[in-house]
Amino acid sequence: MQFCTILKKSPIMKQFNIKLSTLKALVLLSAKKDIRYYLQGVLIEFNHSFTRTIATNGHILGIYQENCENLKEGFLIIPRDVIESISSNAKNINRLITFKNNGIDTSWSFESEPGRNVVFNPIEAKFPDYVRVTEKIKTNNLAAYYEPDYLNLFHKTIKTIGGGGFNLHFNGNEAGLVTCLDPDFMGVIMPKRNESSEGSRFSQNLTSSLFTISKEVENV
Repeated sequence: MQFCTILKKSPIMKQFNIKLSTLKALVLLSAKKDIRYYLQGVLIEFNHSFTRTIATNGHILGIYQENCENLKEGFLIIPRDVIESISSNAKNINRLITFKNNGIDTSWSFESEPGRNVVFNPIEAKFPDYVRVTEKIKTNNLAAYYEPDYLNLFHKTIKTIGGGGFNLHFNGNEAGLVTCLDPDFMGVIMPKRNESSEGSRFSQNLTSSLFTISKEVENV
């Protein structure tokens, strides 16, 4: 009689580190209410040396990469509400958070604060191909119209990661770029379409005289 030994594979644990400020900053660029539920979260990609965070609402997109010592490599979409549930203040905003996956199931865990462990399930979906969106962008400095609320979100995002002020690189009716003093951050913003080829003029209704008597006659 022959006996065979069945070897069970040991679970492969994964782990990555990320600053709380990064999560709080990039989640601002994700969607709040959208039928595309996978946009209501932040994509995390990691390897042994880097953690990359990507967020988009379909009109704006932000990418931030930081040097981190991680275990293995992988990716997941963290739901927006999980990130928003983490309390933050000026003292702890830059603390490092460690996310862990035990290799047995798809759930992840982290300490939202000392002694409080949070377990969550990532969003199971395919995130938009951000590489395809960004790789062909080359700005031309042509004038463009951008949604002020989106520019404000970029301002808040960059301020949270400590990137200083931001620069807007115009690109006409194509996607524009947002950069800052931190070279590890870059954003994309879609313009409001302007199909007219004619420039705008100042309204003459705002400059025509309001007086029935000309100033010349009045001064005589």
